[in-house]
Amino acid sequence: MVVAALPLAAFVRNERFIGTPFYVSRPERIEYRVHSATDAGMVNQDGAVIITAGSTPTAALLAAFETWNQVAGTTVAFATPTPEPDGAAMPDGINLVTFEDTPNNRALTFGAIAVTRLLSDVDGALDDTDIVFNPDMPFSTTLEEGTFDIQGTLTHELGHAIGLDHSGSTSAVMFATTTRGSARLRSLGDDDIAFLREVYPSEVPQRLGAIEGIVRSSSGGIVIGGIVTAFDPARNGAVSAITGLDGRFRIPSLSPGQYGLIVEPLDGPATPFQMSFSRRNATTFFQTLIPGGAPNPTLWTVAEGGVASVDLTVQSGLPTYNTLGLSAAPPGEMFNTRAGAMVARGGVYEARLDGPGLDDPTITLDSLRILGTGVEILQTPISRGRTRLTDGSDYPNLQFTIRVAADAPLGATTLALSTASGEAAFTTGFEVVAAEPRPAYSANGVVNAASFTGGAVAPGSLLSIFGTDLAPTAAAGYADAVSGRVGELLAGVSVRLNGKPAAMLFASPGQLNVQAPTTWRPAKRRSPSTATASPVPRSCWMWQPRRRDCSKGRPGALSRCARTAR
Repeated sequence: MVVAALPLAAFVRNERFIGTPFYVSRPERIEYRVHSATDAGMVNQDGAVIITAGSTPTAALLAAFETWNQVAGTTVAFATPTPEPDGAAMPDGINLVTFEDTPNNRALTFGAIAVTRLLSDVDGALDDTDIVFNPDMPFSTTLEEGTFDIQGTLTHELGHAIGLDHSGSTSAVMFATTTRGSARLRSLGDDDIAFLREVYPSEVPQRLGAIEGIVRSSSGGIVIGGIVTAFDPARNGAVSAITGLDGRFRIPSLSPGQYGLIVEPLDGPATPFQMSFSRRNATTFFQTLIPGGAPNPTLWTVAEGGVASVDLTVQSGLPTYNTLGLSAAPPGEMFNTRAGAMVARGGVYEARLDGPGLDDPTITLDSLRILGTGVEILQTPISRGRTRLTDGSDYPNLQFTIRVAADAPLGATTLALSTASGEAAFTTGFEVVAAEPRPAYSANGVVNAASFTGGAVAPGSLLSIFGTDLAPTAAAGYADAVSGRVGELLAGVSVRLNGKPAAMLFASPGQLNVQAPTTWRPAKRRSPSTATASPVPRSCWMWQPRRRDCSKGRPGALSRCARTAR
């Protein structure tokens, strides 16, 4: 069969064959089962911990399903999962989430953090998408050091289950890698949302537009597998496309506005081998292009329901600069990421850019630009050094200081580098997030829920905790879909009494209602103030696959997709 080369959308769709993408035929109700033995303290056959004792795994899994359900303008809806006694991933037409340690599950994961096995019909319709967490790796919901985040990992894998491949955008949940102790993958990026609205649109019009065109090289050929990013500098929005086998790209689901474009090779931090097989022959021998230049990029107008047509030509040849790593950390703290960073409103951060060519002495602070709003490079001295990786390689780096405005638009900004010798960009490298308020309460605010009096806490008793910023929103507790127990994570908040999680009955910014663990015993000579209310952090860091900087953090390739046909 001869398959026509189709233009790729602004995300990367996973494919059964070239030009035959995977899809879900009934997206309005996608059903999953969760292995019923999934619980805190779960261990593998060697006795090593799979899920840490203080975690609330099924509540985190429910939150991952709900993350995809909350997007407006799409028909995708995951049903509440049900228990499944058998934790072995099998081609049985049942969508399963499992941590079970079986020989087959180990073989499927094969060193990855988690995998999604895709079984489909010949036309790409998915009918079995088992998600297997690696039973040889530790997971948690509390972001304990050395563990991978359950909620974020499942959120990523669910993207594969509805037809997404890995993204070229580091701010997307579908970016290929993550790091231990990171909650970054709990939220969707613009790429992920664009996929939902384009492939599974709702009947309600979204008043969106698109940019499409073709990318050619200066030598006359077409550019295959080039990353094209449309960025809205006023609103910090950015959606990326990857050119198809005919050099064409299409970026849909864009809100009306003014957009700049960036074209860059797929040579890091995203690489062809993180994508499905049709991207393996990507063209990478060309210079990054920012039409109009980084200081004043050319902007194209995207109208409601309109399509802006843009043809682009890149300069052939080895890139002068290759920005492989971008990190940020508060002053005095260690860098523990290389694939972009989340920066909070109102914060000041030391930033580090590394990669080949950055030891060029003509690069100055004025060579760097932030393509976006609310993030500025401070006029402090730029410093130079080298970033050494544990595989023995090292790269020159540039270090500088950035400040995020308190009212900066939430979203992704790009760091651009421009000199007389060439241009480079770390696309969507700084993602602006809301500053996290810290919960506060006192011993007098921990009281019996019936009498509102303080004193000793009996096992199984009901407590109310009063304070400020205890939860981001109001929410009522519910029974866990797998265990049947009241969940221990609610509105992103958990409460522990002397280290044991309490059942969450109600959460709001000013009050939490919980049930003390039935097996809990208060520590000697301690007051109820030893209870801790812990919001799940939203700030986190990404990591390069199978590489580790000489600082805190460990690497890991997040997932691969076994495309088993039948």
